Amino acid sequence: MRLHMNKLMMKSWFLMIMLLLGQLTLDANAKSKLFDWTPGAPGAGGAHTFAQSSPHDDHLLFSANDMWGFYRSKDGGHNWHIVHIPGGAATFHGLAYDPVKPDRVFLGVSTGFFLTDDRGETWRKIGLPDAIKDRDGPSLITFNPADPQQCIALVQVDGNNYRIVSTDGGLNWSDAGLLPFGKTKVHKLLYDISNPKIMIAGCTNGVYVSEDNGASWEKRMNGISPDRASLISFAGGYSDNRTLLYITTGTRTVDGKLDPGIYRSSNLGKNWNPVGTRGLHTTPTTSGRGLEYALLATPQKVGNVCYVSTWNPGVDPKQDSGFTTVYKTTDGGYNWEPVLFQHPDMKKFNLTNKSWLTGLWGWSEPQLFMNVSSSNPDMVMYCNWVNLIITTNGGKNWFYSDGTLNEDGTIANDPMMVLTVNLYHISPHNPKHHHMSTADFCGWYSRDAGHSWYRSEEGISEPHNIYDIAFDPDVPDRIWAATSRKHDIPQWNFIGRDNVLSHEYVGSIAYSENGGETWRQISEKGLPPLTTLGLYLDPNSPVDSRHIWAAVLGKGFYLSKDNGRTWEQRTGEINDEGHVKALRIKRGPDGKMYGLTSVGGANFKTGYIYAGGLYVSDDEGKSWQLISDKSQMQYPCDFMFNPHDPKEIYMSCMTPPVDGYTGGVWRTRDGGKTWEQIFADSCFSTTIDPLDPNRIYICTSGETLTKGVYTSADRGKTWEVLDCPSKRPRHVLFDPNEPNLIYVSSWGSGLWRGNRIKK
Repeated sequence: MRLHMNKLMMKSWFLMIMLLLGQLTLDANAKSKLFDWTPGAPGAGGAHTFAQSSPHDDHLLFSANDMWGFYRSKDGGHNWHIVHIPGGAATFHGLAYDPVKPDRVFLGVSTGFFLTDDRGETWRKIGLPDAIKDRDGPSLITFNPADPQQCIALVQVDGNNYRIVSTDGGLNWSDAGLLPFGKTKVHKLLYDISNPKIMIAGCTNGVYVSEDNGASWEKRMNGISPDRASLISFAGGYSDNRTLLYITTGTRTVDGKLDPGIYRSSNLGKNWNPVGTRGLHTTPTTSGRGLEYALLATPQKVGNVCYVSTWNPGVDPKQDSGFTTVYKTTDGGYNWEPVLFQHPDMKKFNLTNKSWLTGLWGWSEPQLFMNVSSSNPDMVMYCNWVNLIITTNGGKNWFYSDGTLNEDGTIANDPMMVLTVNLYHISPHNPKHHHMSTADFCGWYSRDAGHSWYRSEEGISEPHNIYDIAFDPDVPDRIWAATSRKHDIPQWNFIGRDNVLSHEYVGSIAYSENGGETWRQISEKGLPPLTTLGLYLDPNSPVDSRHIWAAVLGKGFYLSKDNGRTWEQRTGEINDEGHVKALRIKRGPDGKMYGLTSVGGANFKTGYIYAGGLYVSDDEGKSWQLISDKSQMQYPCDFMFNPHDPKEIYMSCMTPPVDGYTGGVWRTRDGGKTWEQIFADSCFSTTIDPLDPNRIYICTSGETLTKGVYTSADRGKTWEVLDCPSKRPRHVLFDPNEPNLIYVSSWGSGLWRGNRIKK
């Protein structure tokens, strides 16, 4: 159905009027404390964007990941706790410890510039200069070692680097204008140790030096050929009252040997010289993309020590050299030695624990960051795509800081969660058998009610994503799983496209006879090899020939009457203007089948959107009737039947990235003839409390951060934010065996388990 912009604009004004009149009351500041929360999923499996230790105390560390998590460790990275910043979750840009006050830390995030004076217990916002007061917080913050009251910070303004300065130790900041480097990434800012007026900036497009406190800048790349003028990394530190600088420029093969492309300067960039190659891997690879010397890290107070990371996808990871590793120099770059051997089969393997991600994708990918304590050259933090790895003894040995394996082979829950949990499942046969449908790393099952986990992809042809699981009601441990190569559906970037029939969206259905320990692929005769998002197993069908329904993205709904061996399309006349993005399939309390399709995409030039809808069939999918209102509900994500009132249906919709449209939650009590909107924001799903028919929970979700879970105690008349750590929740599930126990799955922040607080 094509929707015109003027019609949607009228509806948007109507919603605003309803909010003003109090008919839809959303209080984003009021918080409802109904549950005590603990992590319910393992850590790791995603990217840390930075980790940094305190120069005053190696035990104090802060870390952030790319899914808006911010954490603190008080024991050197062995245990972590979530840190809450005023204003809610944010993207984290930069962090700096005060060089004089050990309890003071500065933090730049997408919601502003913050300061703590109690080691991260509480935070307060710092005012930015008027010209950039509404911008993100700084990405770099640097103190002058000769005068710690002087500091400089960089704020990104439309791709440019805007400089702000402080003369009172960071409490107040003033405008110092744009840096004249153009739109480039600034890797690091340094003051010279011998002259407090000299500043050095290492950027992607070169090294710049100012000798007049930033009034003017000179590019200094003498000794670097033009084809190496783009810097991969930059680092610097102080040694013998001089500043040593290091850069990486990319490897080259010269005269049959690998030139690492690492340079150093001891005269503030006036001249650059190649570092020594003794100890470095200099044998060219014959396959793959070749070895790359990438990230640099130098302790600011010990400049003759430098670490450089490497990446080489063309080398067997079991080799002791030439693979993804870290090299170290203690003499200013003349001699090097490898100090990280992360594959368990390496002879010099030097990790003291194990990660559940060892050998999986991302584990050996290019490093996202490497950092070293500014005062302790032995304290290094290193992140590949999926793990944070730390050494406290200069690389003699390392330990995984997240995602660790227990001695018995199980994986413990961890606050540093970055997994996307699509759905949570509890076996109807054994209350201790739990499963997670997850993105990127799938196959999670627990035998102790979710307190620890196992993981198995054995037998799954597309072992990346599981979107749904169906249990056999009569055969314990027999389960079916909907799998896909593509993650994060139904986010707009992955569902609002026309290519969902391409090879990127290949998928299948797998089944297990042992509760997920091993899997087999069904034959799928008649079922397209595409992403399957929803499953429904008819509990009244024969045990030997189960009736299984599947929602297949891009094709519609399918039915098997023989345990999944053969399939028949049951999409009927559902077309959605050629964009059938089948998402959910269930049987309703009235015995009819209900199928949900999500948004098909949009024509951004004309403002048209191809809305999904909720359909009902009373003839087992041979024909369908649309019962949702596509003029209101364009981007459906989920629907549910009220367990206290089977006639009541709730439908949750996200907000599409097209002006004039809005998401929310609607409900109907007459089979879809009329709908009432009870919540006006981007939503993913709705749940009714099994113990209280008036209590509703809504998972707000979208392409950007949200407030998390909202709850209403009066059937949707008023709302407040539930005090749940998840900020992009997917679903709320109450434990069917213990209704005071709740599980909240999320996009990118794992799973949170809540125990109801008894009043």
